Amino acid sequence: MLDKFQANRRFSLAPFADVDPDAYIKIGFLSGPADREFPALESGAVLLKEYLVTGPEG
Repeated sequence: MLDKFQANRRFSLAPFADVDPDAYIKIGFLSGPADREFPALESGAVLLKEYLVTGPEG
């Protein structure tokens, strides 16, 4: 899946192996400065993977 920077990101859906096949799954990316605190995940949300990407200056 491409993130908003057009970088290819791979992740596994294995954590959902036991979920109803008709379940709605929403996949999203959050971005911000490295020192930014993101809000808590929504109820029922699952964090699949975190990426730390540096910009041209890092």
